[in-house]
Amino acid sequence: MDDRWTLVYTTNRIGQPELIKHQFEAHGIETVVINKQDSNYHFGSAEVYVRNEDADQAYVILKEIDH
Repeated sequence: MDDRWTLVYTTNRIGQPELIKHQFEAHGIETVVINKQDSNYHFGSAEVYVRNEDADQAYVILKEIDH
């Protein structure tokens, strides 16, 4: 990713990045998921990025999801 994007979430749980992406996009936050997981063995991680200007709002949403 280039310097206009901020990594806000990393996980190795299958499906979790898409749920996070859905929540962000419901709040109008453009989101990119980079999946680095091996599709056969399910190891590795997936990363969720948002534009730099949306990072603070994304962190607030993540806190709400965590509770």
